[in-house]
Amino acid sequence: MRNSLAATAALAIGFLTLSLGGKALAETCPYRENGYPDGCQQANPHGAFQITPAQFASHGSGKLASGLTWAGAMQSGQKWKANKPWRWDAPGIDYPVGHDATLALQDPATAQKGNGVGQLPPACSYLPNANTASTGGMRVYCSASEGPITISGLDFSRHGCIVLEFGIKFAGTAIVKNNKFANGPNCAVNNASLVNVAAAGRFVFINNTVLGGGSKSPFGFTTVLDNAKTGEAIDEYNYYENIPNRAFSSNRMSVRNRFNYLIGLNTTPNTGLHGEWGLAPSQSFASYTNSFNVVVFDTLSQLNTVSFYVTSAHEMKFASVDHNIIVSNRAGYVAPPLGGRGGGATAKESSISGSTLTIRSGTSGAIAPGQRVSGSGIVAKTQVVGGAGATWKVDQPINVGPTTLTFTPIASTSALLAEMNATTFDTLIIAENYGDATGTLRCIYLQKGAIIKKFVTRGNRSLVTGGRMDEVNAVYPSSNCE
Repeated sequence: MRNSLAATAALAIGFLTLSLGGKALAETCPYRENGYPDGCQQANPHGAFQITPAQFASHGSGKLASGLTWAGAMQSGQKWKANKPWRWDAPGIDYPVGHDATLALQDPATAQKGNGVGQLPPACSYLPNANTASTGGMRVYCSASEGPITISGLDFSRHGCIVLEFGIKFAGTAIVKNNKFANGPNCAVNNASLVNVAAAGRFVFINNTVLGGGSKSPFGFTTVLDNAKTGEAIDEYNYYENIPNRAFSSNRMSVRNRFNYLIGLNTTPNTGLHGEWGLAPSQSFASYTNSFNVVVFDTLSQLNTVSFYVTSAHEMKFASVDHNIIVSNRAGYVAPPLGGRGGGATAKESSISGSTLTIRSGTSGAIAPGQRVSGSGIVAKTQVVGGAGATWKVDQPINVGPTTLTFTPIASTSALLAEMNATTFDTLIIAENYGDATGTLRCIYLQKGAIIKKFVTRGNRSLVTGGRMDEVNAVYPSSNCE
């Protein structure tokens, strides 16, 4: 039966009609009869990443034929209502995402010039040593062209990571699809992004594999950074893995983040940055959609907004966060309660050697992963990352003690949408999203200065038996987070 919200979403969101290559998956989409615009029937059947529903709802792990690794999303001690309680086709589960695994990806350093797959467009050049001291090393730089250009079939993970950059002189449409990006020494040390876009016009990032490298990246690392303030940005059918802070940040007037699978978001928790899609700029926005994505947060993520984080935006004409599947901690960990991880503790006789924390005596309260550690000789923002009983692990090497240590819970602001600086929304939709556990994922987080002229929120549900998605929204309360 066609869901009424799905029909509304189809009209509001529309379909991307770009050619993805390969045969459509219409005959293999399990929920195609339900009428959701979930992207399955337009997906490339040769995408590099796809796991089964049983693998997703498990504690398992392994390696795919494409060479990518996978890990289940279920946390220890959880019981989900079903492997697939949602009624649409999910990216990376019911259909593949990422680069086309049948392509032999080419080295950008040696790729021939041309407009075909595996070639470097005439407007782009490979720069082996581009001002290394300030902006890093190898990069592909595209400039002085009216476009459109397509960069496809290239392996930017080579040579310690090659940055792709569109300069401010480029205009028109830039399409980046069926490529592989992987963080490495060149990018992690000297750059703040794997893809950097300053070009005006239209930016399309589709069917790419992006390996963020986790905590190896520098402070403020954004995997795909789109700084242009005009036109539209489209982010679809991509596979993101171990993204340090932000996955896709755009300043454009219109942004669509859809049909992506992301595991390991905000894997550098002590930076204090948010891990999310869609960081809005200080300007008015025409539309933003974040729909039909799968997101698995890293274990110790904090200050996160799963989907869309608005900061200093003046006006948002239309925003929809719908039909996403979000698991707020990675496999093998128990979800902490809302408002912090445990109640906190004090240990009078404690020492840290390297990353091993030993509790000798005098403990009051409960120590838990994710708590901040403070005391004489402790580096600021040191955090417990695992352990039990008298032996724990912290996230950075320290040698101190015996001394008294204090363990403090960190409040969580994980949410489907967070608005922090008094944005005015003409229309805001938060609907039919699935979250993983009681109290770890908020339906919506708004500051009191927010103004919403038309607000639709319904059908946001927990994956976990007996759980519900919490709602922190004093401005526009509703009971539609179940």
